[in-house]
Amino acid sequence: MWRRIDFLRTVLELGYNFVFTDTDIMWFRDPFPRFYPDADFQIACDQYSGDSVGLGNIVNGGFSYVKANNRSIRVLQVLALVA
Repeated sequence: MWRRIDFLRTVLELGYNFVFTDTDIMWFRDPFPRFYPDADFQIACDQYSGDSVGLGNIVNGGFSYVKANNRSIRVLQVLALVA
């Protein structure tokens, strides 16, 4: 998992946005129009409390959409430091 985070950070540093999904996800339509245009980082939750920034949301790493910018790069740098 930590190597994946480091790899994805490298992708962001190269200036690429990315969608990361588990292998058991199948896309029938283009997901990009459904992402929030102003969000830097969107991730799936196993349990959603209704509050977009609430601490009660249980994060699931099986889906994430990340825009390449300094804020999202910093998030992955901090995650790598926690490991």
